[in-house]
Amino acid sequence: METPKTFGIESSPYVRVIGDSTFVNSVALWQSLGGKDETPVESRLQQILLNAGARFFDANNTVLAKPVVGISAIGGISVVFDENTPAGHIALATEPGAYLTPSNLAQLLRQGMGTNAMPTYMNPSGKSADAMYDVNVEHHGVPSVAHAVLLGFSVLGLSQKAEMEFDTQRDLVHLARVTSARTHAMNEPPMVALAPENTELIIEVRNTIASLLKQAVRPEAMEEKDWREERNGLWPTSRATILGLNGTVKNFSKLIAAIQDPGKESEYRRLLGLINTSLHGLFPELFRSNQELGHTHPAHWNVPAN
Repeated sequence: METPKTFGIESSPYVRVIGDSTFVNSVALWQSLGGKDETPVESRLQQILLNAGARFFDANNTVLAKPVVGISAIGGISVVFDENTPAGHIALATEPGAYLTPSNLAQLLRQGMGTNAMPTYMNPSGKSADAMYDVNVEHHGVPSVAHAVLLGFSVLGLSQKAEMEFDTQRDLVHLARVTSARTHAMNEPPMVALAPENTELIIEVRNTIASLLKQAVRPEAMEEKDWREERNGLWPTSRATILGLNGTVKNFSKLIAAIQDPGKESEYRRLLGLINTSLHGLFPELFRSNQELGHTHPAHWNVPAN
C-alpha cells in the first residue's frame, strides 16, 4: 500500500491548539469549500476533513485515522481567527479584532457563571461575580453555576456508530448532524478505523460496497430521495460523518462521565477525551485531566504529521 501523507491540525489554518484547548473556526472552514463548482457535493465531506487537518491511514484519504474536535462557539457566537490573529489568541465573530487568550476567555466565562449565582443565598454581602464563582465552585463545590455558559464543539470525523452514542445524549447536548441518508455527500464517504492494522480490510470492504452501489439501478417506482436513502443506508456504521455539539459547560461534564465506562464504544470515549482536553484547558477546577480519569489516546494519534 502507498505510504499516506499524514496531515494534522498543525497544517490547518482553521484550527488552533492553544495550551490544552483546541479551537475551530468553523465559519472559515466551511467557506474554504467554496461553491458546488469548486467542491462537488460528493466530495465535500472528505474535503472538509482534509481542510480541518484530520489524519488518514491511506494515501487516498478514505480511512480516517484521527478526527478533529474543537470549540467552535461560545454562547452561540462563532469562534474566529485568521493569519492576522496573534498566536495564542482567538476572537469571537461579534468583535473579530478583540483578541482573547484561552485564559482571558475562561475568566470571562467564570464571571458569567458567578453572575448567575449572585442572587442566591450564598451572596448576603453583595460579592462580585468573580467572588461568587469562587464561593460556589472552589469553596462550596457547587458546579451547577456552569449551566450558565453554553459552548459549541465541532466534531469532524466520527463514525456513524459514535454519532449514535451522542444521539442518545440529547437530554444533555444538542446535535447538528449531517443528513446521512438522503444526501449526495454520503454517496461514497470515508470510513473510520480504530487501529492502523485494519486499514487494508476497511479499504477492501469500502471498495466492494462502492462497486456494488455504482452498479445498482434505482427502481422506476421509487423516488430519487427514497432511493438515495436506501442505497446510502447500505454503508456500514463505520462511515465517517461530522457533527456539531452544543451544551452548557455543566452538561458537558455530565457527558464526559462516560469516558470511564468500559461498556461504551472506544471511539466514543476517545472523542469524549478530546472534548475533555479542551475543557480541562479552560476550567481545570471543573474538569479533571484525561490522565486523572484514567483515559489515554491511542498511540497512532501521537505520530507526528509529515
